[in-house]
Amino acid sequence: MLHRDSIDLLVTAAVAALSDDDELTTHHERLVTSADTLGQNLTDAAHAASVELYKWQPVAELLTPTLVDDLVLQLERTRLAYIDACSTDGGWASTPARRYIDRLGASIRVRLDRGTTDPDRIILTSSELEETEADWRRPTLHAHHDLTNPQEDDHGQP
Repeated sequence: MLHRDSIDLLVTAAVAALSDDDELTTHHERLVTSADTLGQNLTDAAHAASVELYKWQPVAELLTPTLVDDLVLQLERTRLAYIDACSTDGGWASTPARRYIDRLGASIRVRLDRGTTDPDRIILTSSELEETEADWRRPTLHAHHDLTNPQEDDHGQP
């Protein structure tokens, strides 16, 4: 079972690829509803029709004008982990989630220029995989104790 952050990463990739700036601002409610629906489809396929209600939490790094290749590599690794999680179900091949995941794979292959759009062919090298996580999680921010405890902060005093 994949973490919810991994599903958010896959859904945000769809929103980033299929939306323009006007749609992001003008048709926000429709966009969020579509993202929630896609996320629910992905969640259901990955969790064998779980009862969990999916609500999209965008991954901001994918909604920027310039997407760094490291994040594209992570997206592909998450996509492959998603396939692994779902492929044990006999009905996986005919699900809307599978169709989306295959289209996402083709887009990633074009972006990385790996010479194939075959969704079943692995395109990441082992060295690239070392830099990614199969079950992606949002980074956690940790505040330094000096920033959170005014008693320990000397406020620039020597």
